[in-house]
Amino acid sequence: MKSIAYLGAVALLAAASPAAAVFTINNSLGGDGFVNETSPTLFTITGDDTGASGNVTSYGDVAAALATVSGSWSFTTADEDASWDPAGYFINSSFFQLTNDTLSAQSGVFSFNVNAGDSYGFYVRTDDGLFGRGSLTVNLASTAVPEPQSWALLIAGFGLVGAVARRRRLLAA
Repeated sequence: MKSIAYLGAVALLAAASPAAAVFTINNSLGGDGFVNETSPTLFTITGDDTGASGNVTSYGDVAAALATVSGSWSFTTADEDASWDPAGYFINSSFFQLTNDTLSAQSGVFSFNVNAGDSYGFYVRTDDGLFGRGSLTVNLASTAVPEPQSWALLIAGFGLVGAVARRRRLLAA
């Protein structure tokens, strides 16, 4: 009986855990931007260099649950400064630039919240499409918050484990 209660608690905890993000790449104007993924939480987005001015190379996902997305980033560009290849993150159709326009190499940290169903991710926009690419490296440390149904399932599981323990104690007395 003890092993059944333990397995039930493990299954409930697993059900309450959020799913990992599955990012996909997009080039808004059909440019040749690409992504090198070292792991699901460490990747580099490299912008277009075909002359497609205004191409946005994005790498994004749809949030499965309420989450805080945080981590660190670094940026380099072959252009004279980041104003030609700005980079940052997006939530739905709103873009938030992380880079400073005056530097060609820079880094920092980020943190933002997404709701279930939000489209979010990271981007490099190529304003000139010439003279070299911009690259944004992102190292994610995402912390998701379980949905209310998951919390209810988790609480019910703990109640079940408590009821089993109480019953065993009453039978032993």
